[in-house]
Amino acid sequence: MNRSRGFTLLEMSAVVFLIALFASAVLPNLVSDERSRQERAFIVALRRLPAEARMRSITDAVPVRLRTSGTSLTLTEDSTESAQPDPFRTVDAPETVTLAKFLLNDSGVEPADWEVRFYPDGSSDAGSVDLALPGGVEAALNIRSNGLATLDEAVAQSSDETWEAGSYEQR
Repeated sequence: MNRSRGFTLLEMSAVVFLIALFASAVLPNLVSDERSRQERAFIVALRRLPAEARMRSITDAVPVRLRTSGTSLTLTEDSTESAQPDPFRTVDAPETVTLAKFLLNDSGVEPADWEVRFYPDGSSDAGSVDLALPGGVEAALNIRSNGLATLDEAVAQSSDETWEAGSYEQR
């Protein structure tokens, strides 16, 4: 009797099922890792953007604009040569990050009107952009009039978690 050396249909089905089960357990983690990697890359790029604008303005002796367009922040040079200057750096926000509130010189403006200029002497307009990050984290890119910027992060508190000092709390 010659027995063929191969796998039965049942054995092959079991192997395929185990591979599919393993893939379904691993795939959501890979997607989550990719999203968090995009968020971290956006935060790093966002921190560098004002410093790059200030440095380019000082180096080229030309004002540089930082503006928003949809879900991205763009740097362009103010040049009188062309009516529409070409952007030299654009940072796109990932789907999980929302550009929420825009301030320019301590007054609220629409996203289309938000534009911070960096001048060749190192100064800039004052402005800020509030960001809504996943997990209830809020951040703000604050640009001061001396051209320096900070990215401040804070965890948003929900109203049911706060406790007013001096009042009793049920245990």
